[in-house]
Amino acid sequence: MKKIAILCSGGDASGMNAALKRFVEYSFLQGLTPYFVENGYEGLIDNRIYPANYSSVAGIISRGGTKIHTSRSKRFREVSYRKLAIDNLKAQQIDALVVMGGDGSFKGMQKLSEMCPEIRFSGIPSTIDNDIAGTAYCLGVDTALNMIKYAIDSIRDTASSYGRAFVIEAMGRECGYLALVSALTCGAEMCLIPEIPYDLESYKKCSSLRKRKEDSILSLFSLRH
Repeated sequence: MKKIAILCSGGDASGMNAALKRFVEYSFLQGLTPYFVENGYEGLIDNRIYPANYSSVAGIISRGGTKIHTSRSKRFREVSYRKLAIDNLKAQQIDALVVMGGDGSFKGMQKLSEMCPEIRFSGIPSTIDNDIAGTAYCLGVDTALNMIKYAIDSIRDTASSYGRAFVIEAMGRECGYLALVSALTCGAEMCLIPEIPYDLESYKKCSSLRKRKEDSILSLFSLRH
């Protein structure tokens, strides 16, 4: 039986455990022997590679995070450590490696594939940033959007009570997807995203926000009286 391994790299994302469970199930269906790599690329360097079975993924489908842990590896940036990672895969006779992660994790996978073409590599886009090229939707995005919506709904109550304007900062690194969709669903007055240049000191934008805030306060005052 051929051996296939999987690891999680970078930030954790909701859905990783569900993907791990399906990875094990699907591997056995295809006649493959599944392996887990503990702690991402760091685990690949330290040879923390072990066989997985049905009991390894029992009861994890509804749990957040990742059962096999994740990390950001500075060592992996060095060629010598990437070579060590490949040697560990070969020592375990791993034929294929699946990487779950985001942009940086996929770049790391590309480096490995260039150094070792005889091992097959595949990636599962798993990042709330939703910034993997050619991918419509990544694991973790939907949950992140729901959490942002919940937080904004809570903040809105306080904003209304005090008559204040609040600035909400969403994650996403260089991708404005979370901010844009959250702004649309929550009715934000303004949305600033990395894809469109903006100037925070712009008088026009600032005065517009001040006017909207004042109009809102006057409207609330009129309703109360």
